[in-house]
Amino acid sequence: MSQTMNLKDAERRAWTLYFADGLWDIFFGSLFLAGGLRTLTDSLWAYLLLVAGLLLFFFGRRLITLPRLGEIKFGRQRKKRKIILLILIMVALVLTLAVLLLPVLGIATPGPNAGWFFVILVPLILAFVAYFLDFNRLYIYAVLMATFMLLAEFVGSQAGAMAQIAAGLIAVFIGLWYLVHFLRDYPLPDEEMMSGGDADD
Repeated sequence: MSQTMNLKDAERRAWTLYFADGLWDIFFGSLFLAGGLRTLTDSLWAYLLLVAGLLLFFFGRRLITLPRLGEIKFGRQRKKRKIILLILIMVALVLTLAVLLLPVLGIATPGPNAGWFFVILVPLILAFVAYFLDFNRLYIYAVLMATFMLLAEFVGSQAGAMAQIAAGLIAVFIGLWYLVHFLRDYPLPDEEMMSGGDADD
């Protein structure tokens, strides 16, 4: 029993290491920044920040994270959680598309409180993702998202956009902090061997 618990704990620690590089934080930061700047400037160029965040996440995983941590195969329980998460995200996407498309198709008209649907649903989805991924920092971003969405709903789109930009800057700062520490704590194998060799000399 103790050995099983130790294995689960080791697997959980290995899983959470994949979030120690800060790339998820930088991605969410770019997402928030792009949305806020798009609202303030009404320019599609703002989405270049989101593209940059996606590219950094994709190439950062391949060039920074995986060479340092390697590929880890996780157990059935972890895979089951990922499947449940995927189902929840698909259901949320269907509900969101229904709310957006039904008025366009003339099937239904949005009520005065339609904005509340997104204010509640989107941060709730992020909180579920945080739970099923064991990624606790996502709870922070869920709260930040709920905050700037509430400001946009009650105060106005400009106030919401400013808060969204602030949330994006916070997320990017957190991500860069984690990335710097990740690079320091998990050097490439060749770098580690070289530093070990220097110490022996």
